[in-house]
Amino acid sequence: MITSIGLSQNDIESKEFNLSGNINVSNNGFSLIPLFSLGEPATVIDLSFGNDRLSFDPSFSFELNGLKPWILDFRWNYKIIKQEKYLVNLGLFLPGLFFRNTTFEKNGDQLEGVFIWRSIVSTLNLSYSFSDKFSLGIFYFRPFPIEQIDPNQPRRGSVLSIKSSLRNLKISESIKINWNPELYFPKIDEKSGIFVAQNILIEFKNFPLSISSNMNKAIDFGNFTGKEFDWNVGINYSFNNTFVKKKKNQDF
Repeated sequence: MITSIGLSQNDIESKEFNLSGNINVSNNGFSLIPLFSLGEPATVIDLSFGNDRLSFDPSFSFELNGLKPWILDFRWNYKIIKQEKYLVNLGLFLPGLFFRNTTFEKNGDQLEGVFIWRSIVSTLNLSYSFSDKFSLGIFYFRPFPIEQIDPNQPRRGSVLSIKSSLRNLKISESIKINWNPELYFPKIDEKSGIFVAQNILIEFKNFPLSISSNMNKAIDFGNFTGKEFDWNVGINYSFNNTFVKKKKNQDF
């Protein structure tokens, strides 16, 4: 009797991980909710690491002068449904931090300090792509304060947004524009309002920098603190890298 044993290792599994980011420097750091606007030149660093389902997407925002922290968000996103036209994404900020500068009096002296508002934030993003250039979606944002050490910190809030996206609109062979308008409804404690906003991104072929502008305008300001109209213009540097992890399967 002759016995033979065969060995093959032709099957190779691979997993892809993506690391991307954007660094923005603008003349005015502002938030879609006026209460959280900075009102000074700012830099925002957005990063993303993960696969086609789960990603860690931290965002770090600083005052440009002195790089004092403004907003730090440690975001996790999971795509429940990811199809050619449909996307359903759940997000969680663990945590979201907002740094509010304040002044106070001590022993007759005016001193400066910082309150840190700590929150856990849940998000839901639903979108439908009509084509590779146009999509429409709904975004819901709900923060939950972890602790309340500042009497000015909101106890509850939410934002519902109807968003659209027009992508890769060619101006010339070397210039394209992305336009993202939205209508949104913020609610903080007893205050609520209606706003419109837009983001415009101008990209250049074979050039690492792009130009962006953000704007929001109140339709119903709803007694919010801050500006009824705000805008900025900024310069961006973006990068995107894909890493492949390979694993050999051995059959005996």
